[in-house]
Amino acid sequence: MVRGRNLAKSIAVLIAVLFPTILTAQSDQQTSTGIRDRDRALAGARELQNEMQKSNFHNGPWYLSTRLQLSDIGFEDEFFVPTSDHGAGLAFSVGMPTRLYYVPHKKVVFSGSFLPGYSFFNPKSSKDRGQFDYMARGGVSFLFNHLFLDFYGQRSDQLRPRIGDVNALATIKSDEVGMSGELKWSSRTSLLFSNRFFDTSYPQDRYQPKLLPLVILDRDERISRLQIVHKTFPRTSLALAAEDGSFDFNYATYKTGRRHYIAPGFIYDAGRFSMKAEAGPSKLDFRDPLEHDFSGVIGQLTMGSRAGRWGVSAGVERDTEFAIFLDNNYYIQDRAAAIVEYGATRRLKLRTSSNLERDTYETRVNGILRQDDLSFTTAGFRYSWRRLNGGIDVGYYQRESNFDAAEEHGIRYILHLSFTP
Repeated sequence: MVRGRNLAKSIAVLIAVLFPTILTAQSDQQTSTGIRDRDRALAGARELQNEMQKSNFHNGPWYLSTRLQLSDIGFEDEFFVPTSDHGAGLAFSVGMPTRLYYVPHKKVVFSGSFLPGYSFFNPKSSKDRGQFDYMARGGVSFLFNHLFLDFYGQRSDQLRPRIGDVNALATIKSDEVGMSGELKWSSRTSLLFSNRFFDTSYPQDRYQPKLLPLVILDRDERISRLQIVHKTFPRTSLALAAEDGSFDFNYATYKTGRRHYIAPGFIYDAGRFSMKAEAGPSKLDFRDPLEHDFSGVIGQLTMGSRAGRWGVSAGVERDTEFAIFLDNNYYIQDRAAAIVEYGATRRLKLRTSSNLERDTYETRVNGILRQDDLSFTTAGFRYSWRRLNGGIDVGYYQRESNFDAAEEHGIRYILHLSFTP
C-alpha cells in the first residue's frame, strides 16, 4: 500500500511518465479517466449530440438508442474503486439503458431515458442477494445559433458504491430537476451556466450497509454554477468559474450550510493533445457555529490524447465529500487516475488503468486525524464483434487507514458486456 510520502511520489511519477507520452501524440481523439467534469452544461450539449448519432433506430423525427449491458456495480461512475462488498463475493449489475429522442424542429429536441436494472451482490452482513434498480430522465433541449438550453427532471433509485468513510455498497435515491446551457457571447467568448436541485436519501427499506447511519446524509441541495470562457490564444481558452450551493439536511441539521467556490482555469486544445484545468479557493460553511468549516483550494486537471494505436489520458482532482465519521462532517478527497489503451487489432483493444485516492479528515477523533489511502490498478482488454462488446479487467486493490477502519487488499475482477440490438 502506498502511504505518506510514497503516495505523493507515486502520483508525481505517474504524471511524469504519462506527460511526455501525451505530448508526442499524433491524433485528436481522446480517452477519459473518469475524473468528474464540473462543467456540466457543456458536457450536456456534447452528450446530446453524441447519443443521437449513436442511435440504433431512426424514423423521421424519432431516434432510439438501446442496449443490454452487464458490468461491475458502479463502474460507469465518474471514478471507480471497489468496496468491501466487491471482495465479499459476486457484485455486478445488469441493465438496459434506453434513450428516446423526438425532434419536431431542428432546434428543439425532446428526450427521455430509462435504465432498468438488477444488481447482484453477496455481502457478508446480509442475507440479501440482489435488488431491482432504475434511473429515469426526461427533458427538452433548445439548440439555437448562439444559445443552448437544457431543462430536465430525473429520478433514480440505485445501488451505488460509497467509498470514503463507508467503503460499502449503498442504495441511493435521488430526485433532481434543473437547467443548464451555454450562451455564445461572441466568436471568442462563451457563458456557461447551470442551476440544479437535488433531493438525496438512503431509503431504509432498500439494501444499506449494516450498523452505518447513512440516513443522516439525507438532504436537499442546490448548486448554481457560472463560467466565462474566452479563447484568448489560438489553442488556449482562459476561463473563470464561480459556484454557489446550499445544503439542508433532514436529520443531521447541524450539517446544514452553504458552499462557495471560485476558480480560474484554462482549456488547451492542439488537436493531438488537450488539457483542461481549474482550481481555486472553496469554503464550506456550516450553519452551526460549533461545527468545523472547510476552507481551502480544490480543483482538477485532466489531459489526454491518442497517437496511432495508443490512447492515453490522466487526471488529478481535489474535492470535499460529506462524511458520517463521528465528529467529522466532511472529508477531503485527493485523486489521481490514468488510462492507457492500445488497439492491437480492429476488434481488440488492450487497456491498463490506475486509480489512487487519499481521504483525509480535519477533526481529531481520539487524538487522531483519520487518513485513508486507496489504490486500484488493473489490466485487461475490450473486444467488439458485430453488436457485441465485452471485456475483463483484473486488478489489485489496497486500502489502508491510520484509524480503526476497514483495511483490505486483494485481487478484483471487473466484467464488461454489452449487446446492441
